[in-house]
Parts: sequence; structure tokens; C-alpha cells
Amino acid sequence: MNNRFRRSQTIRRPRRHAMGLVLIACCLAGSTLDAEEFFRVHLRGGTVPVGNVVKIRDIATVTGTNAQAVARLEELDVAALTADRPQDRINRDRLTIRLLLAGYDGQRVAITGADAVDVRYQPNRRTVRRFDAASVESAARVALASVFDVTPDDVDARLASPIEVPLEESGRPLTVDVLAPENPRPGRMRLSIRVFSGNALKKVTSGLFDVRLRQRVVLASASLPVGAALSASSITYQDRWVTKRATFPQLGTSPQWKVRRTIQAGETITTSDLIPIAPEEENPVVIHARDVVQLVARGKGITATVPAAEALEDGRAGETIRFRNMQSRRVIVGKVISAEEVEVRF
Repeated sequence: MNNRFRRSQTIRRPRRHAMGLVLIACCLAGSTLDAEEFFRVHLRGGTVPVGNVVKIRDIATVTGTNAQAVARLEELDVAALTADRPQDRINRDRLTIRLLLAGYDGQRVAITGADAVDVRYQPNRRTVRRFDAASVESAARVALASVFDVTPDDVDARLASPIEVPLEESGRPLTVDVLAPENPRPGRMRLSIRVFSGNALKKVTSGLFDVRLRQRVVLASASLPVGAALSASSITYQDRWVTKRATFPQLGTSPQWKVRRTIQAGETITTSDLIPIAPEEENPVVIHARDVVQLVARGKGITATVPAAEALEDGRAGETIRFRNMQSRRVIVGKVISAEEVEVRF
């Protein structure tokens, strides 16, 4: 039972002959990396073929709650091999010292699995590289921004699964860029990823991304019944992340749209929820033929009122139409002011 516990505990105390190195390592580790993260490093054991630089990902499986922090720990180098020194053994004490030198808190890293791993140099070895998600997602945002015609800050692209690519080991750093399709749509999409070693293209692969766009949407500031005209006072604006690009109404100085369905306060309004207001609706008929209205006659500083006149034709506000004075039966022309009032000049 005690042996099992020691194999799964956090970084163990090194043997006495390595104690001095550990003390030096603790002094050199000026700052703790990923101090809030807990990792488990599980040594695989046996003999592992590696390239000239041995990294933790070559000899162990790293787990943790933060994928980016795990990827950084996996890339930590622990040894270097050459044709003249083709073999090495990496035990728990040696791994402990390397982690402390790198600034990792010994209380937050558990080393489990085998006691040691033998590594053997194999030139031009093909290894599986897992790329840092943050760098791949950043490249995807830049590529998508250009085709969506927005800034990279207005694109959110998250990898749905890690990117792993088999490559020949080389000492040169690898970089990636992303190629976006010509007419992408937000949501889940597959994008092409190119892997470079320096300026040399090493591999073309693909990755599955969840893509969202930040878009300014129109919201109803109050409930709108069917047929209500849309106005500046009835809407508000808000920036939101969306997976479906939509078009939203642009309001002029006068109402141009009315709603085709009941819209509740706070609900998004798109152009598909609206129908245009026809010209005759913008200036509807307010007086119909045979309506009885009041005539107001103005001129030469005098105002006179005719209490009853019959409209002989339909009229909109501002239009001039014919009326009949119901007392004198005389036909006169007047300007429509409202549904109840007509102005006559003399």
C-alpha cells in the first residue's frame, strides 16, 4: 500500500545525492509557472525512440484542466541526444529537478507511472506534434476576419479537437497558418491548416472549429404588436456573439418598417421579422369622400369657421381637395389639415 501511494504522490523528495541539485533548482526557479494549475505527469516506462531533443511529451502523458497549460508542460525539454550520445535514462528524480528548474510548484505536479524511462536517439524520427491551441485559434481568427470583412477581435474560433500532425523531428520551430474558405458561415466548420518549419511547408492538415461572430443586433425595447411601426424609440442595440449571421433594419428619420409578428421586449428583431411600410401607409387617407369636416377660413387677419362641410373626394394630410358647404351648397377647395379640419384661404 505504501509503495502504491509513493508512485502517485506529488513530486517526491529526491535521493540524497541529488538533494544539492534540488536546492539549486529551487533557488533558480524565481517564479512559479501556472501556479494555480494541477498537473499529473505519467511516465510510460520502457524504451522510447526519440529525436535529438527529448521533451516531456515523448516520455510521459500529461493531464490537467487547462489544455494550453498542459501543452506548455508537454513541450518542456528534459534531455538532448546525439549520434555520439544516443541513449539516456530519465528517472523521477531527474524529472523532478527539471520541473523545479522550470518554475513548477512541486506541490501541484504529481508524477506517476514508471520509475524511469530509457530514451534512444533515432535520426529523422517521425513524431506526432500537438500544436498549441491558442496559436492555431489565433491564426484561424485572422484568416476568417479577412473573408468575413471584420476585425480579428470580432471573430471567435475555438478548436473542437486538438491538432496532432506526424512530422519528422527537426530542431527548427514550427509555425502554422490557416486557410479560410471563400464563403464561410459561422458555426462548426473545417479549415485547412498549413505547418511550416521556417519558410518550408512541412504539412497540410485540417481542423474542426466552432466559429462565432460578434455582431450588433437590434432588440425590441418594448412589446410590439403585429403591424406596429418600428421607430428609434421602440428599439435598442447590443453587441452579441452569434453563430448565424443576420441582417438588421436600418432606421431613417421616418418609420419605414412595421412588424409582421408580435415581438416581445428584449427579443431580437431582424429584417425577416419586418415588412416595409407602403407610401400610402406613410401618409394615409385621413378624409374620405362624404366625410363631414370643419372648414377654417383664414385671410386678411380674419378667421372664420364653417362647422359642416362634406368632402367630395379622398384626401391625405397636406393635400388640397374639394368640399361642399352644407349650408350654402357652394363647392370650395381646401387643404387637409387632419381628419376633422380643413383650411381654406381667401
